[in-house]
Amino acid sequence: MKNVLASTQNVLRFMDAAKALEARLTDDQIMGMGLVFGKPGLGKTMALDAYYIRNHKAGRVRTVKVRAMAHWTEASMLKSLLVAVGQAPDRYRKDAMFDQLVEALRGDPAIFLIDEIDAIAGSRSMIAMLKDIHDVTGSAILMIGEERVDALLKRYESFYNRMNLGALAHLGNHSVADVQLCVEQRCDVEVSPDVCAEIHAETGGRSMRSVVDRIRDIEAFARANGVNGVGMAEYRAIRNRAVIGAQPPRLAEVVNA
Repeated sequence: MKNVLASTQNVLRFMDAAKALEARLTDDQIMGMGLVFGKPGLGKTMALDAYYIRNHKAGRVRTVKVRAMAHWTEASMLKSLLVAVGQAPDRYRKDAMFDQLVEALRGDPAIFLIDEIDAIAGSRSMIAMLKDIHDVTGSAILMIGEERVDALLKRYESFYNRMNLGALAHLGNHSVADVQLCVEQRCDVEVSPDVCAEIHAETGGRSMRSVVDRIRDIEAFARANGVNGVGMAEYRAIRNRAVIGAQPPRLAEVVNA
């Protein structure tokens, strides 16, 4: 399987949200809060990782990635942010770590990518601290979370008022075209359009991870049988045998299915 990120509509929405925040780094009058949210399995974290890696390779935009944790306190969040910008805390008091983070970003603000923001969305004090970091450092903060997090964050009016509307993206279910694009861009085997439509029907457009799992099954079948293409007859046989540890079906089994 090709190690690429398919350019689905959800991936494009994520990239547009991130790009909308980049101008904040050179103009602190631009609102620099963003939020990408939606149900699990829609490709949020994969898009986050791709954006982060691309920026690091290009050295174009200073990008910092952290994952919010359920056990975080204000102090542990500040420590994690400091480590993410490449510094160990000089002191572990909250005010000292905040000042150190501000100094680390002085003249060189960053886009902070905070995954699993749901973990701290219920904490007014930690959300207020993110607002302070945004305001004082000129940095941008793109948060990534699940479906409910938008409503949770709306409770903090002064925080939500800093949301850049161009960086507010609600991800929805994948379309048939998204599934076909993923298969075309990632699968090493030719797959017929009706198989892509069948995969979409099976997954309900709710999980790109499940699409990738099916691509693995198709490639295993192709390797076992030395074929370069899979149509509906082959795919039905693959799905009939799609249990953990099962060997991919042989062509004779497909013919007799």
